Amino acid sequence: MYKKLLKTNILAAALLLLYACSPDEQVAPTIATDSKSDAAVTCDVITFEHAATRGSNGFVTNVASAGGQTIGVQGFRRIGGGSSYTATNYANLFNTTGTNPGGSDDTDLMQAETGKVLIVNQTDNSAIPDDFANGSKLVLDFTSMGSVTLNSLTYLDNEEKNTVINMYNAANVLIKTVPVPVMGDGSVQTVNLGNTASVVRMEVILGSGTTGSGAIDNIHFCPQVQPPCDIITFEQTVTRDASGFVTSVKSLYGANIGVQGFRRIGGGTTYGTTSFANLLNTTGTTPVIGSDDTDLMMAETGNVLITNHTGTASVPDDFANGSKLVVDFSSLGTVMLTSLTYLDNEETGTKIYLYGIGGVLLNTISVPATGDGSVQTVNLGNTTGVVKMEVVMGSGPTGSGAIDNIVFCPEPPKNGCVRTQGYWKNHASNSKHYDKTWGQLEGTKFFKSNYTYYSILNVPPKGNAYYILAHQYVAATLNLKVASAPASVQAAYTQATAFFNTYTPAQVDGNKALHAQATQLAGILDAYNNGKLGPAHCPD
Repeated sequence: MYKKLLKTNILAAALLLLYACSPDEQVAPTIATDSKSDAAVTCDVITFEHAATRGSNGFVTNVASAGGQTIGVQGFRRIGGGSSYTATNYANLFNTTGTNPGGSDDTDLMQAETGKVLIVNQTDNSAIPDDFANGSKLVLDFTSMGSVTLNSLTYLDNEEKNTVINMYNAANVLIKTVPVPVMGDGSVQTVNLGNTASVVRMEVILGSGTTGSGAIDNIHFCPQVQPPCDIITFEQTVTRDASGFVTSVKSLYGANIGVQGFRRIGGGTTYGTTSFANLLNTTGTTPVIGSDDTDLMMAETGNVLITNHTGTASVPDDFANGSKLVVDFSSLGTVMLTSLTYLDNEETGTKIYLYGIGGVLLNTISVPATGDGSVQTVNLGNTTGVVKMEVVMGSGPTGSGAIDNIVFCPEPPKNGCVRTQGYWKNHASNSKHYDKTWGQLEGTKFFKSNYTYYSILNVPPKGNAYYILAHQYVAATLNLKVASAPASVQAAYTQATAFFNTYTPAQVDGNKALHAQATQLAGILDAYNNGKLGPAHCPD
């Protein structure tokens, strides 16, 4: 079991409090009966009376709920009374209804008369259902639904102490343990699972040592609605290149996020072009052979993202001489970034840069040096409009560490619609198609130029980037009156405003640095005005 204490805090705090909803809002309804009648179910229930999928050995791998959801099931025998289990699945269904156990000795289970129940089979013959008497583990996997809230289940024939039900979230964190009381031979009891939310896996540990048997039934649950925000825990699916290094990861709710990791060259400000992004599992007591990352493993937070020290991906070890991790959210458009976990920052100069569309720098966050083996949550300021995040580790020839638990929110669809500079030029007050959005703006002086907001639209740039930017700025100013804009556009607009408050057309003309700055900002505003970034272009 992963010891993901930090991920518990992140998922419980960031992914619940951030959504402005309480756990009570996802509480499952009270189930008044353990009847097999589907009509009594408000959310959903696993009765083991619906479709079941079996493996080649005849044992059950999936079952359908009353509502048609697919749930993975497994059953493992405990080995020699210890804490380990067989790798082979022996999950089976036992029909408690009737008088003949069909070759088994399970007359105690048959006292319940509750229909089919889930057991771990005693023998390798699935045709003879008989629960294993020497301790076992039943596992139910709810990941096909994302996560669920667990309400209750029925436990049959618990004669042994130390039977418990463990519930885990998507970060593999144990979020709740419910003990099952000893009720005796042939007993049937309803176990309250506490309306536990965010469960992706449930493990039922039957007894302890060399004893433990029984069965489960009537598992009441509610699929949870995906919250508006998400988290990258590096515990979900990853994609690797031919060299074995990671190119993309899945978020908790299935978003595809690009990742890269570049080594700094010779203590300077440039980086290699080959990505060495890798995952290191911090859970355990010893690093992979060939790695010396005992400092990172002090965290015990599960998989984390690093830039690898060597070219061998199978030996994860963070690069110690300065690197840059890049996380690309462009598949989602833009996102709001809330926080991340930084591990083992021993060097000063570590910074996080957040970029919007067009490479506009939206925010810079300094990461404090907190020492060897440290773990800290870094506040990213709920920065909106982010397309890319760069984590620059240290400065010069030093800098190492890892990141984890990146909390983000995909941004909502944009409202309104936009038009190009040509539209606005042709719909001023001198046109019979006047657009009242202009208002008093068309006669307003345009910053340090000798033109108005309207007249500057008629000035040909002739290579002067001042006018190229001015044309897009005027159109954006009018569009912003009637349409929303992503944060990257707002940032570019703010920078353009500062640009015009500082420079005249003559100062920009022929100045390569100012030309480059104006051209970059114009490109972002042009994309906005043409409906390529943010709201769509208005239908004409």
